[in-house]
Amino acid sequence: MTSTIASSQSLKYGWASLWRAHTSLPREMASDEFTVFVRAIGREEAHAAMGRVILAMYPNADLESAYYNLTSARELVEQGVSPLENDRLFETGWQGNRVESWVNKPVFAVPDAAELFVAWASARQTGS
Repeated sequence: MTSTIASSQSLKYGWASLWRAHTSLPREMASDEFTVFVRAIGREEAHAAMGRVILAMYPNADLESAYYNLTSARELVEQGVSPLENDRLFETGWQGNRVESWVNKPVFAVPDAAELFVAWASARQTGS
């Protein structure tokens, strides 16, 4: 979905370099899908960072199929519909101009993980 809704607050400084991907690991490795957030300056660096995080957690993971939908924070902001751009980082599904689903199990592999966790919890609470 491409947002035509103007945001009421810009993305937090420093969060524009975030990238997000959903995992797709075999059941014997990870029972549930989770979403990984990394920081990178471009798509190639984001792929490398995502690979490092997944291999640190699951050393035998096949990186060709371990994750999908690698998306930049800027793309997430453009696609999202929440009034706050920070909240748009965590949207995963929409019905019209309403968020229907959010990131369920985030892994923040970044220095400001605690702050992102608070933002994720807040987005889910206010958006539900």
